Amino acid sequence: MNQQWKEQLEKYRDNRKEEILTAAQQLFLERGLGVVKLNDIVKQCGISKVTFYKYYKSIDEVTFAVQMKLLEKYIDNDKHWMIHGKNGWEKMEYSLRYQIENLKTEKDAISFIGLFDMHYRDHYPTPELENAFLDLLKKGRSLFKNILLEGIQDGSIRNDIDITTLQFTISNITSATIQRMALRGEILKYDQGIDPDLVLEQMVNMILEYLKPVK
Repeated sequence: MNQQWKEQLEKYRDNRKEEILTAAQQLFLERGLGVVKLNDIVKQCGISKVTFYKYYKSIDEVTFAVQMKLLEKYIDNDKHWMIHGKNGWEKMEYSLRYQIENLKTEKDAISFIGLFDMHYRDHYPTPELENAFLDLLKKGRSLFKNILLEGIQDGSIRNDIDITTLQFTISNITSATIQRMALRGEILKYDQGIDPDLVLEQMVNMILEYLKPVK
């Protein structure tokens, strides 16, 4: 097998894997992670189960592949946080508002991440998937932590709270609220009579005010 043939085969395999991921993500969003079965995915792709298993070992592996692909995209984009703002507080403001703006263009992706969190809320299906997923999460957390560290060092962010506690508190608040708005924003607007954008803006303002140094 010559080099050109190898490259063509690799490109074909990558394209087929991407087609499976795209089809699976669409089905997951339409029906939910616990509802979609392997038969649904292969039917959507127009392939056999034999072909599917050439690329993925299970439906869980596909689900994790979709999730990790989305998170990798966010982590790459999040690197821009470190170049916007004169100090850590301003960079944190940019990062929070960036995430809010991202909801407008990436609603489906954020909705999927929310569905993933709910579906795998108690355990991960295999140690291999768990380890790969947690390794990726650590990359994203380091970017967020670096902003807090910079702010503490330059005096723009309070230094009287354990940074790990602060990091995960902000991360959990923002992730949960943004995912909820992606999944149920319009229903919440009807039920609560408040524009979801106002809720998100208030969340950002509360976090930023809380981060200011104590006088």
